[in-house]
Amino acid sequence: MKIILWGLLIYLLYNLIFKVVVPASKIASQMKDKVREMQQQQEEARKKFEQQQQYQQQAQKATEVRKDEDYIDFEEIK
Repeated sequence: MKIILWGLLIYLLYNLIFKVVVPASKIASQMKDKVREMQQQQEEARKKFEQQQQYQQQAQKATEVRKDEDYIDFEEIK
């Protein structure tokens, strides 16, 4: 009788491990990979946005400089 109970216990543990624990660990690793991938995409988007902001600021500064250069100082001739 003990052998049958031990066999049943080992069978149940085997099923628990390979039908619940192993798939759960695979899912957890897949989720970590997805989170890491999303973080990389967000970092790339942030860098791209910062580059666009810098470009716009440089363009604004360039137009401001050009406006100043368009004016000629008036000198009164006697």
